Amino acid sequence: MNILLLNGSPRVKRSSTYVILLALEEGMKAANNRVESEIINLYKYDIHPCPGCYSCWTKTIGKCIYQDDMVELLLKYTEADILVFGTPLYHFTIVVR
Repeated sequence: MNILLLNGSPRVKRSSTYVILLALEEGMKAANNRVESEIINLYKYDIHPCPGCYSCWTKTIGKCIYQDDMVELLLKYTEADILVFGTPLYHFTIVVR
């Protein structure tokens, strides 16, 4: 089983979100020795927001105009059996970058 854990905290490994994801990862591995997992710190990746140009639908089917790190992340995303999204809460809401 392939599990992908996504850390959305800008504090990366110094965040409570990372600590919780790490504990969850260790618990899943202890419960099932066939688990393969990876924690990805999204803050370290160069990801452009979608401009809404629809080029990926009309001109270059399935390919974004931006050649950023999202290509690598989408490959890992499609290979994962389970996705875990970890996001910090600041003042009872998530932070959108």
